Amino acid sequence: MKNIKTVSVILLVLFVITSCTTASFSGLSVTKELESFKVVGQFERSVWVNEFFGISGGVNILNITSDAMDDVVFDAIQREILKFSGDAAINVSIRQEVGILESILNTITGTIYAPCNVVISGTIVKYDN
Repeated sequence: MKNIKTVSVILLVLFVITSCTTASFSGLSVTKELESFKVVGQFERSVWVNEFFGISGGVNILNITSDAMDDVVFDAIQREILKFSGDAAINVSIRQEVGILESILNTITGTIYAPCNVVISGTIVKYDN
């Protein structure tokens, strides 16, 4: 009986650590033709996102905070554009990471608190006038 409980706990921990991760962002633009520009900088920034009622880096059960990441990501990119005195960010990559700390916090709270780390990288450009 003790072995079954131990194996069950190990399987549960492995499931939580290796579960699927999804993300949704809005306000992104795709264009075929860009104005003439020069690259003024590269950036990679990590931001912590607090979500609730769901799985860290995954589904929000009640969708209460399903768009919590949008503002955090947009603000981080805007700060980088301002820091380099640029006009836009191109080649933006957004990666959502869930580590052991986030998984433990999510498990301890019974999926009420679902934090994750988002890594944003890209190129800042300034348009030629």
